Amino acid sequence: MSSEDDAHIPVLRGVAGPAQARRSRNWRRLGIVLFLVVIVLACLGWLGPRDATARGATPDGSEVTVTYPLLTRSGADAALEISIEDVTGPMTVQLPRDVLETLGLEVVTPRPAAETGDKTAVRLTFARPPAGELTVYLHGRMPTRSTLGPVRYAVKVGTGGEPPAEVASVRTVVLP
Repeated sequence: MSSEDDAHIPVLRGVAGPAQARRSRNWRRLGIVLFLVVIVLACLGWLGPRDATARGATPDGSEVTVTYPLLTRSGADAALEISIEDVTGPMTVQLPRDVLETLGLEVVTPRPAAETGDKTAVRLTFARPPAGELTVYLHGRMPTRSTLGPVRYAVKVGTGGEPPAEVASVRTVVLP
């Protein structure tokens, strides 16, 4: 820009010169664009809670689908869904105890035939379903004072009396 163009930029005399006014205007425009990008991403649902799906198989070949919270926030509803196809006998789902507490998962549907566990893990055993397919739902609400950041955990499933084996390693990110 020439000095003639600078004369037309309104500034307070003694506070800022035309170069500083131009620089401020450019920063303001950049700030507005970044703000609009955040608004558009929020409107499209990219910044809020969402679920993801992981697939795996048990050692005997049963297909397992795990739907879990990928992004969640304190106080939000949390759900973990584990679907097993071609179940040939009793089925056991094993999850880390601290993950159940971190995600606030308290309700299990259908009701397990047996619940066992130790200091680190909880095992839920279900009877063989009549249709050969079983879907286990774990529901709850994230604690309001939950730890922020990523939570990594393994979902283990055992069918036909076999010990649970890892079928999916998933990560849930807890946002403020």
